[in-house]
Amino acid sequence: MGLQFLKVACVIQLACGTAYAQHPDEPHPILFETLIKNDSHFHRSESGFIVLRGPGDESAFLSTFFPRPSLPEVDYFSQMVLGVCGGVRSMTGHSIEIDEIIEGANVVIVYYTDFQPTLGFAYQSWPIHLVAIPRTKLPVEFRGRVVIENERKQP
Repeated sequence: MGLQFLKVACVIQLACGTAYAQHPDEPHPILFETLIKNDSHFHRSESGFIVLRGPGDESAFLSTFFPRPSLPEVDYFSQMVLGVCGGVRSMTGHSIEIDEIIEGANVVIVYYTDFQPTLGFAYQSWPIHLVAIPRTKLPVEFRGRVVIENERKQP
């Protein structure tokens, strides 16, 4: 009787689709929310990758800007912040975009694009993209590509 019950339960799971759940070790995309994207108020001369896991990290990160900006509110109990900062650029038209974030068994990978124009106005820009994701303790890797744009509409 017990074996028969188990077979029926398996058939029900297959019919309902619950047996096809993704294995936790398989890489899968993470949904993210943009907090800041190419905002002209974020003047930071250093380029780099950002991983903020708590309010202390956020405070230290924001202290590297002048003037000091603020981020939208982040609940660090359930979220964390990832980002790419392009540093200071010598002309307009630069931007950075986080394209996708993938979580694997042992790492979170952030895929981003650094758009670099060949034409632009001689004015400093500070490309940056910061996003909030569900909190994780996994290490984070950043993998980027550069796209050189021959023509870009200027403001």
